[in-house]
Amino acid sequence: MERWQYPERSAHKRAHDLFLQDVLALEREVAEEGLSQDVVDWARGRLPEWISFHMLTNDAPLGRYLAARDHGSPGPRVQRPKTS
Repeated sequence: MERWQYPERSAHKRAHDLFLQDVLALEREVAEEGLSQDVVDWARGRLPEWISFHMLTNDAPLGRYLAARDHGSPGPRVQRPKTS
């Protein structure tokens, strides 16, 4: 996001950072108390919710931004892997 100067990169990174904080807190809880019902509920509920929400609100706009840059907008292009 930094390389392509994505305008919403700070907010997008904050979303990842907050989620990582949740995961680290969960990891500490599991280490201290074991696999509790709260942990299972988080993994079954919060994790899929976050992924779905993040993809819709953060990743999709990023994809549109990169696609627009790749299809004629000025600036660096998205590099695609070479095919054989």
